[in-house]
Amino acid sequence: MKQILACFMLFFSLSVYAATTQNELITVMNGIENTWNRGDLNSFLTSYKNSDNTRYISTTIINGYPNIAKRYVEKYGSQQKMGKLKFDIVEVKELSNQYALVIGKYDLTRTNLPNAHGVFTLLFQKVGREWKIIVDHTS
Repeated sequence: MKQILACFMLFFSLSVYAATTQNELITVMNGIENTWNRGDLNSFLTSYKNSDNTRYISTTIINGYPNIAKRYVEKYGSQQKMGKLKFDIVEVKELSNQYALVIGKYDLTRTNLPNAHGVFTLLFQKVGREWKIIVDHTS
């Protein structure tokens, strides 16, 4: 009986932990969307881990936070270029207590510039108490 109770408690604990991680990452994604929509590119960029190992993959592979930041400033350096961003989160999958995957769709609407839409896969790492993007594959 004690073993059954211990197994139940372990399963319940893991389920609660996974739900907490999922909620944390949905909150992070909402924050990313909000900072973008305020035109706050600097705050948006803090969602990426400031590391030479951080990667952005789209039509090319960009290595390192400084290069990712430079790309965003060049491509989206004004409120008009940033437009309005909307995420549709398809899946949040906890890989371990330090890593999680977020899969989703995005829609970017802009005035006098082409709109964009597509899909993304984000690999997050827990850094201290914060989740940071370490790999962003957007197409």
